[in-house]
Amino acid sequence: MDRQEVITSIFQDFEQFRRRLFRSGIVMAHKDMPTPAQFGLLMMLSAHGSKSLKDLAECFTMSPSAATQLVDGLVKDGLVRRTEDENDRRKVEVSLTPAGVTKLQAAQKSRLASLTKMMEPLTDAELAQLRVLQKKITDNWNVE
Repeated sequence: MDRQEVITSIFQDFEQFRRRLFRSGIVMAHKDMPTPAQFGLLMMLSAHGSKSLKDLAECFTMSPSAATQLVDGLVKDGLVRRTEDENDRRKVEVSLTPAGVTKLQAAQKSRLASLTKMMEPLTDAELAQLRVLQKKITDNWNVE
């Protein structure tokens, strides 16, 4: 196989891997677990603190109305709170609630258990090598 064929094969495998992840439920909502979009939003708020609805929409490349709907569901579930700017009601900050932190931790634990099981066929050395290769690719990937 030439280099182009190998690269094509790798990305076909990546796509199959992605499809299996979704089918297996590792990245899908489980009973009483957040959806992938909700999980991503909770992760972002956990890592970066409160964010405006506008920032969330831009980060997730969705319309402001879609971001509002996503946040609405999380507010309804008590996982995030909205805070309006006292001087400008159009500015709305979204932040995690204690229940949101608890739900995120449970989702992370569940996901890690599933991912750990998925990686069982790899030896520790193979897993370390996979990490090195993945990091090499992502560290040198300049998306314009």
